[in-house]
Amino acid sequence: MEIAPQTSHHVKCPEEGWEWKPSGKEETLYSEESRVLFCFSTYYSDSPKQFYSSVSVGDSWWYPQDNRSVPVTPEERETIKSRIRRALDLIGDTDAKVN
Repeated sequence: MEIAPQTSHHVKCPEEGWEWKPSGKEETLYSEESRVLFCFSTYYSDSPKQFYSSVSVGDSWWYPQDNRSVPVTPEERETIKSRIRRALDLIGDTDAKVN
């Protein structure tokens, strides 16, 4: 399986149908098909590169087309954490914590 970085912090995996990318100063988005999960991220800087120090997976999926949210199951949370860990390893943030 190949995960291709789109930018320094945007990782897309078309084979598995997901992507993870920055959305704001302390927020990243994990998305699959028609749903989105907001994650809280903290950073540190080793100029000129910025590294993640931690990523916290959100509690609810957001379905924008339906304007509704649904809780993330424990199984989904573990899958998402594993995928974000792989993405972090790919972009060189091997010390970041994912919870």
